[in-house]
Amino acid sequence: MPRSKIPSEQRGRGAELGRALKEERELSDQSQGKIAQVAGLSVDTLRRIEQGRVANPGVFTIASIADALGTTLTHFVPPRRRKRR
Repeated sequence: MPRSKIPSEQRGRGAELGRALKEERELSDQSQGKIAQVAGLSVDTLRRIEQGRVANPGVFTIASIADALGTTLTHFVPPRRRKRR
């Protein structure tokens, strides 16, 4: 089954999230291997997320990474404001 085209806005958010995760991991002086193990992911999956190659990682995946880093999901994904109609 061919992959569907991912909008550039969504790819941009994925890349931004990946950079933030990598920055937080490096600030905590932890390896990809350690964070991946604690989060229950493969190192390759974590690497792809950090590199922005996963445009829309799952919320539970990001929550697991955040937990492994000792922080919360909202540290990386702040609540969105609803648009008024």
